[in-house]
Amino acid sequence: MPVYVDPRQEHLFRLISASGITDIRPDYPSGGLTVGAAELLLNPLVQLVAPQVVLEGAPGQGKSTLAQFICQVHRIRLLGESELTRRIPPHLLNSPLRLPIKADLRDFAEWLDQKNPFSPSDHRHPPANWAPTLEAFLAAGLSYQSGGARFGVEDLHALSSVSALLIVLDGLDEVPGVERRGDLIRAIKAGVLRLHELAASLQVIITSSFDIFYWPRLMLGNGPPVVHARPTLPTSNGRLEVRCAGEERRWICSRRYGANTSSA
Repeated sequence: MPVYVDPRQEHLFRLISASGITDIRPDYPSGGLTVGAAELLLNPLVQLVAPQVVLEGAPGQGKSTLAQFICQVHRIRLLGESELTRRIPPHLLNSPLRLPIKADLRDFAEWLDQKNPFSPSDHRHPPANWAPTLEAFLAAGLSYQSGGARFGVEDLHALSSVSALLIVLDGLDEVPGVERRGDLIRAIKAGVLRLHELAASLQVIITSSFDIFYWPRLMLGNGPPVVHARPTLPTSNGRLEVRCAGEERRWICSRRYGANTSSA
């Protein structure tokens, strides 16, 4: 899955030029660059300068698949699965190793509604450790996925203080309701800010359909700087088109258009 970089985005051009990314191809006649999306997100310099990424695109165009692939690269390396490691392109194995945590934002919306998305038998009642925060939701999900082992917010904070984390929050566009989605965004922002203060190293990837109403609200207020990359006109080759709106900002928004592509 390629990412297109507009030649007028000098800051991003300089960043990619210094990053050591190998999957870079000139885009004629625009004068821009086409970069492999997976290598871009796994690159250590890109993670340092732009640790928070928003992947935007229409349903079925590869946002969630790309995010899942990034998680799997880290998981395979953490588990030392040599057979699977050999299937990963070598240039994707040089990134900083992170502990991946992936969550569905529809579940987080239910959590904020004081429901328990992790308990089919008691879905309508929140667990005893419920709190309206991103950290409480992630900790409850980890506890559920581990088979019920005790894991709370304090454990998540302790883990983040000694480990490099990747948090993937998937499917913002699948959460219905304007007010509900706004509450979700505020909770995400607050949680990410707290985790950034505690974490040894943190990368956050959010997937969503393009929504011009919500992202400016997400980026308002105090918090970590962002790179706001905004898509331009639709393209015909299915690439992600990236534009940086300000060098002082560190959120990247990417939107995919057109036909599907097979490259990562």
